[in-house]
Amino acid sequence: MVEHMEGKCKMQFMGTHDLMLIADADWDETGKKAMIDGVGKLKIIKWLVYQFSPTTQGWKDDDGTIHFEGGLKSQFGNGELAAFLQLDPDGTVTGHVQILRGLRLPIKGIRIV
Repeated sequence: MVEHMEGKCKMQFMGTHDLMLIADADWDETGKKAMIDGVGKLKIIKWLVYQFSPTTQGWKDDDGTIHFEGGLKSQFGNGELAAFLQLDPDGTVTGHVQILRGLRLPIKGIRIV
């Protein structure tokens, strides 16, 4: 079963920037694990698009919390950033993107779809 999700978030990186997360989770027959396809769109002067890597996975806890873990591929072709997101049952989105060893950019927002 495919579930479409969108989040409207903010990311802290040399200031605060708008971030849109758009994803489709293809859940397995148990409804607990999924392969994720989608993009992150970050506005820094203009919108930058980061495609989720093909290995991005999701899983759901018994309380309804959804976790995503995988990579975000730069539109400029210069690598992939490790990313982690958590969607709480109340619609809160939190997470981070790892840009350097030990340096994480926090993500906070809300699920809108």
